[in-house]
Amino acid sequence: MPDILIRRGIVVPMTERRILKEASIAIREGRIAAVGPDSVVRREYPSDIEIDAADHIVIPGLINTHTHLAMTLFRGVMDGVSGMEWLNRAWSIESNLTREDVYWGSLLGCLEMIKGGTTCFADHYFFMDAVVDAVKESCIRAALAQAIIEEGGPRGIDTTLEGSLNFAKQYDGEAKGRITCMLGPHSAYTCSPNLLKEVRRLSEETGLRAHIHLSEGMSELRIVKEKYETTPIRLLNRIGLLNPKLLAAHVVFADEEEIELLKEKDVKVNHNPICKMKGGHGASPVAKMLKKGINVSLGTDGVGSNNNLDLLEEMKFAALLQPLVERDPKAISAWDVLEMATINGARALGIEKDVGSIEVGKKADLVIIRRKVPHMVPLHNIPSLLVYSANGNDVDTVIVDGKIVMSKRKVLTIDEEVVMKRAQRVFEKLLERSGWEPIMEGIPEKI
Repeated sequence: MPDILIRRGIVVPMTERRILKEASIAIREGRIAAVGPDSVVRREYPSDIEIDAADHIVIPGLINTHTHLAMTLFRGVMDGVSGMEWLNRAWSIESNLTREDVYWGSLLGCLEMIKGGTTCFADHYFFMDAVVDAVKESCIRAALAQAIIEEGGPRGIDTTLEGSLNFAKQYDGEAKGRITCMLGPHSAYTCSPNLLKEVRRLSEETGLRAHIHLSEGMSELRIVKEKYETTPIRLLNRIGLLNPKLLAAHVVFADEEEIELLKEKDVKVNHNPICKMKGGHGASPVAKMLKKGINVSLGTDGVGSNNNLDLLEEMKFAALLQPLVERDPKAISAWDVLEMATINGARALGIEKDVGSIEVGKKADLVIIRRKVPHMVPLHNIPSLLVYSANGNDVDTVIVDGKIVMSKRKVLTIDEEVVMKRAQRVFEKLLERSGWEPIMEGIPEKI
C-alpha cells in the first residue's frame, strides 16, 4: 500500500471543535500516521503519493447510518405515497427482486455515496451477500444487516431471524475488516415480541448489534397500540431490546419519558430528516435528544424515500429542520450536525476506535472537499460552509482504509458508465416483472 501525504489543507479533525489551517496528514499502511503543520509532517513523512489540498477542506469520511442500498432502483417510483401504502408498494415490487438486481442497485448506491463523500454506511435489506460483493468491489466500508420480517414483507425472500444470523456470522469482518454485520429486525410492528426477545438474546450471546426501524410513523404507532397497548419505544424497553448495541432508525415520535429511556439505555438513534419530510411523517426531536446526551447519527434512508444518498445534503436539512420545529435558530449547531455525520455515526456502528475522526492511529477514511467554488466563498466559519453551503458535487477525493477510491471526481474502483447502464437495465426489467411501466412524465404507471 503506497504512503500518502495530504498537504496544506484546512483540516476538520472532529476530535474537538477546532480547525487546523495549512495542515497535512500522513497515511501509512492504511492508517493516519501524523496530523499537523505542513512543514513538520512533510519533513518527517516523505511519501509515494502527495495530494495538494491547499484549496480544499479535509474531513473524516461521512457515515450514513441508515439506508436500504439497492433501493436506488426505486428512485422516483414511490413519490407521493407514505406509511403502509408506501410499504405495501415496496414489498410488492421487492417480491420480484433477484440477487442480480440487488447487486447492481447496491453497486450504483456505492458509486453515488463515494461521489458524495460517504465512506461508510449501514444497510438493512435483502440478498445481502450481493451487497457484500458490491462493497468489496467498490472498496467502501459497511455495516450490513439482513432484514428480519415476521409479518408482511416481500414474498419468496428469506426474511427469517435464522437467515439474518447466518449472514452476520458468515460475513462479519469480511473485506479485510471493512464489513461488520448486525441483526436486522425490521420493526416492532412486523416482528413479534417473542422474536424481538430472541434478537436481544442473540445480540447478547454473539456481541452483534441490532438495526431496527423504531417509532417512525403514525401507522406504526397505531398498530403497536392496538396489539400491545403501548408505544414502540416502551414495547422494546419491556422486551429489553433498548440497549447500547441497538441502532434505532428514525425515532420520529418520542415523548419526554421515552427520550429519558433512550438516554438511560444508551440507544444509538439515527436521524433521516429528508425522507420523513417527504413522507409527511414528522420531525424527530433531535435537538432535545442531543441536549440529553443521546448519540444521534445521520442517514438518508433508502433512495425510494429520499431520493438520493447525498449525506452533505442531508446535513443541511438536519440543520434546518430543528430550528423550525423548536422555533429556535440555536436549536442545533453546524458542529452538532458535523458530529452526527462523522464521529456519532462511528459510535452508532461501534467502530469509533477506527474511524469517525482524523486522529493518529485511526484508519484513513478521509474526504477532500473543494472550497474554491462560488458557494463556498468567502472563506471563514468552516462548519457553516460544510453544513449549509457544500453539497456532494463538491467532493474531490475520497480515501477509504488508506486507499484512494476517488481522485478529482473520478471513481477508481468501479466503472461508472457500466454501473449506470446495468442499473438502468435491471430497473426496467424489475418494474416490468412487477407490473409497472416507467414514464417520463411522472411516477411509473401500473400496467
